[in-house]
Amino acid sequence: MVHGDLGPHNVLRRRVGDRAELVLLDWDGAHVGAVGYDDLLAPAGVDGRELRTGRPPAVVTRIENAYREGLAAAGGVVLEDRTLRNLRVLSWLDLARWAVDRAPERLEVQVRLAREAVAAIRPA
Repeated sequence: MVHGDLGPHNVLRRRVGDRAELVLLDWDGAHVGAVGYDDLLAPAGVDGRELRTGRPPAVVTRIENAYREGLAAAGGVVLEDRTLRNLRVLSWLDLARWAVDRAPERLEVQVRLAREAVAAIRPA
């Protein structure tokens, strides 16, 4: 689960005994995706449509490299490019599902975007 709008405006710091904890607020933009990776894109101003193309903008390439380096340094599992692309498609499908109940006026657009994302990963 990805927060969807991670930034300082959605983080609350609270005291618990003698330590501080961070609490994430405003989960209405949460969706399926690559945890950490997707949440790095929104603050960088990356639009999801840019991610479906075969030529991501330079900022996405820098974020992907930083994501991989950070995961590797922390001993985490680094996702392959294909896995990241598949998670992006899953995210678009999840947004279409969300629109059914939460934003019917956006359903047609979300379905079109999901179809485009699926088409982009189909083998030629």
